[in-house]
Amino acid sequence: MSDAVQVYAEAFVPADPRTSLQTLQTRAKNARIFHEQVADYFAARREAEEAYVRSLQKLTKRSFLSDTTYLPVEYKPVYDRLVAELAEAAHAHTTLERRILRDCEEPLRAAPNHGEWAKIKRHDETLAPIMKEINALESQLAKDQKKFDSKKTGAAQAKVTNTQQSLARAVGQWDRHAPLVAGAYERMDRGRLTMLRDAARQLARVQCDFAKETYDMARNTGHTAQSFDPEREVLAFAHKMRPAPRSGALRGAPSEPSEPSEAPHQVPRMPSRTSMRRTSLPQLRRTHDEPIVPPARDQATSSPRFSVPLPSALFHTSQPRASEMAPVQETLDEGPVEAPPSAPFARESTASPFSREMRGSPQAFDQAPYNRAQSPWEPSQPVDESSRAADGARMPSDAGMHFATRRATTQFSDVPLPDANQDEAAAWEHMRMQLRNSSIGVPSPPSGRRDRSEYRKTSYDLLEGASPREEAWAPHAPLSPPPIAAAAAAPTSVPAPAPPLASAFSPATISTTQMSPVAHAVPLSARIVERVNVMWVGSALTRVMVVGEVRLSILAGAVDGGRARIALSNADQLEKVAAHPGLVYEVVGAPDLYEVDLAELAKSGSDTVALRYQLRASDARAAPLLLEPKWRCEAQQSSLLVTYRVNNASLLAERAPHAALSGVYFSVAIPPETPVVGSVLSQPVGDWDPDAQQLAWQRAASLPLGDGEAHKILARFPVAAQGTPQPVSVAWQLTAHTVSDVGLEARAGAHPIVFASVHRETVAGKYFAQP
Repeated sequence: MSDAVQVYAEAFVPADPRTSLQTLQTRAKNARIFHEQVADYFAARREAEEAYVRSLQKLTKRSFLSDTTYLPVEYKPVYDRLVAELAEAAHAHTTLERRILRDCEEPLRAAPNHGEWAKIKRHDETLAPIMKEINALESQLAKDQKKFDSKKTGAAQAKVTNTQQSLARAVGQWDRHAPLVAGAYERMDRGRLTMLRDAARQLARVQCDFAKETYDMARNTGHTAQSFDPEREVLAFAHKMRPAPRSGALRGAPSEPSEPSEAPHQVPRMPSRTSMRRTSLPQLRRTHDEPIVPPARDQATSSPRFSVPLPSALFHTSQPRASEMAPVQETLDEGPVEAPPSAPFARESTASPFSREMRGSPQAFDQAPYNRAQSPWEPSQPVDESSRAADGARMPSDAGMHFATRRATTQFSDVPLPDANQDEAAAWEHMRMQLRNSSIGVPSPPSGRRDRSEYRKTSYDLLEGASPREEAWAPHAPLSPPPIAAAAAAPTSVPAPAPPLASAFSPATISTTQMSPVAHAVPLSARIVERVNVMWVGSALTRVMVVGEVRLSILAGAVDGGRARIALSNADQLEKVAAHPGLVYEVVGAPDLYEVDLAELAKSGSDTVALRYQLRASDARAAPLLLEPKWRCEAQQSSLLVTYRVNNASLLAERAPHAALSGVYFSVAIPPETPVVGSVLSQPVGDWDPDAQQLAWQRAASLPLGDGEAHKILARFPVAAQGTPQPVSVAWQLTAHTVSDVGLEARAGAHPIVFASVHRETVAGKYFAQP
């Protein structure tokens, strides 16, 4: 990051001072104009939303019905929902308009008056007298040179020399002040370009929230419209015109039926397709307080019935025609129903194993049976069709069911089973018991996946035998820069992208005792990556652990197999070492000596983890950066003060005092139970993610290990409830150096190797401070 800040200084300082300053000032002027124009674009978007909101507000005050009697009774909830949708749409567009103003337009208009942009004027005032002097001296030098060319006198020569010396002093002042000014212009340019990107991102985020609110509004309207039943409105309207019952019926006398019926116990049916989830006709009659005399039940044949949901996919296999559809039964409490003369919905046979099972349990549509061959409800032999036909008076259909409609809800009636197959009768009785107890379901099939414990057995643990708390810190993944953790309970860190590898190679890391290059030596590249895990509780350091990895890569050439030997130097600093199984093997009787299978290494690809180790470091000397957060939580806001500084007594600071931590990154997350309801203030300015409620700061410049100054970060969160202190995590990265002095040596073995390069890197692992 520090190298990137010097781009403008390296480009503009060596050039002509007048041209360089004019170019920088012109870019700043054009940037101000462009910001205003982009802000005008967002203002136009906001004004369009505002005009639409005014139109919606006018519609909310308008009455669309000239007479309320025109409104069907059953349609009233739908109409009320349509009217309420206007107010909800106005509120959604109002929120969109305000957020465009707050998150997109206002930051762009206020950018020239804040941050580095506001300091540009002061830097220009610093260079103005220098540039004025340079211009005057250049003009004077041209005059003196012209006079000297015409007269060739000693006085003219002396005057030219004096003018040249004065001009050189003025240019020297430019060289001293210009890098600072160029750096300020570069920081301003980076900041305002980042602001332009964030404005577009904020617009996209605002539109996503608006789309979600619009979707919820449309979904509510759709659910309300779905609840409207036109048939119910028709029946209610027809019921108003139904003639009143005779007086004899009110006194208990039997009334004459309006229509002759051959089946005295048959339930009245409606001549249309109606969902059985709606209110039936007798229930509508009960709302008008009229007596209903249900038909008598036949105690010999009636039995309880159950209603189970059937998936709509089943109706597409053998769907009866419209002419074969039976009318819908209007209630579940009216007694048994005679079977219509039409064909059943689906015939049952031994070739259809799902016929009875699916009808017996709603869960059977989502889960396959545990053992299809041993299902108790499947007949062991074909059913005798003659016995089934002989018992047809009691059996409405081959399946013992009647599907009244094409909807997913239907009725089942218990009917006497044929005596031809006692096993089948027992299976049906077992299925009825399942229906009576809804908690009984079809068992799920056993999973063919391996248990998680089997995977644990195949992996190797670095900290075998350590305490449970130490095992939680054990690295089971490559030590690459970890992603940012949104959850505050387990904060992690994200180092910035590493610089080019060419700048990170340290000649001192290559052991001088490694093998001399031979003609057939395999060139290897090695990386030693160490991760520093540190945890504070309050201001006390409670946990320190440094773990590392040795990664190997074959640079070029084909490998025909064989094993090569490598050794760890300075291994007395290590507490534990674990080799990659199948790739690296320990040499018996030779500590710190290992054999590497080159053929397996070639198959594994580049940057393969060969060794993992844990360093003997348990004090503050392993932590290069000290962190101390302080919280003040109130009813309406939570304030955070983070103080951090370089640990000058750390091992890294002692070994590499001129090195610097790059990609220093701080983050803190507010839990969802404490909603942040307003604008978050921070100094320096951070990146606030309202969806995850996470605030992050990226340090622009690197942090030298020789810097002993204390740095501070301030933040204030307006909250809707009492907040609690949260962990603060930090990430950083250090190239070309490690906490330990562990090195690699190539030893004589079956196959000669040579280390072309050894790259070192240190990153922050779980580096955070608990409150």
